[in-house]
Amino acid sequence: MSVIPGVDFAASAAAAVLESWEASAEDILESLVDMALPETPAAGRYAFHDLIRLFAREYLAAEPDARDAALDRVLGARAANQLGDVPREVHSTILLAEKMAARGKAAETLELYERCLLLTDQADDPGMRVWALVHNGDTLRELGEAERARNAYEEALEINESLTRRSACTGRRSRSPTNRAIPVSWPGYRRICAGR
Repeated sequence: MSVIPGVDFAASAAAAVLESWEASAEDILESLVDMALPETPAAGRYAFHDLIRLFAREYLAAEPDARDAALDRVLGARAANQLGDVPREVHSTILLAEKMAARGKAAETLELYERCLLLTDQADDPGMRVWALVHNGDTLRELGEAERARNAYEEALEINESLTRRSACTGRRSRSPTNRAIPVSWPGYRRICAGR
């Protein structure tokens, strides 16, 4: 279950990983809770401690095909079950990517950012796409991929400028906080443009 993106997860995500019914997955999770392995931050939500999740990920690294298949099942289940809850999924996935990057696993986060970008496209949420692009650009910059980072930042700027023009033309700001322009003060973008 360590492949499940996000800070916490529901039994439905565990069912996708385990290829079982949700009730069976919930029984398994509750057994694990009794052994103090996952925590229950809210009713129906489960979260493994970072060290347990890290250990499980390292263990799964020896079986990349099994890990990738489990991740595909989880992402497929999320796409089916959480359509319309893109901000929550993007937010939790970006938080997970940031934690992984902080632990020296930035290269492994690129797939998570690609998933975020796909979700924002499907939901037609340009403001959320800007946010995902900026985080993706920061990671690419840290990995020394300046050209790809610049492309991510420039796409984010284009979308941001479009949102600014749209709100100026209508005279109204979008009600959605993710569908309106955000201040552009990204240090990573300035460094890339300065050639650093």
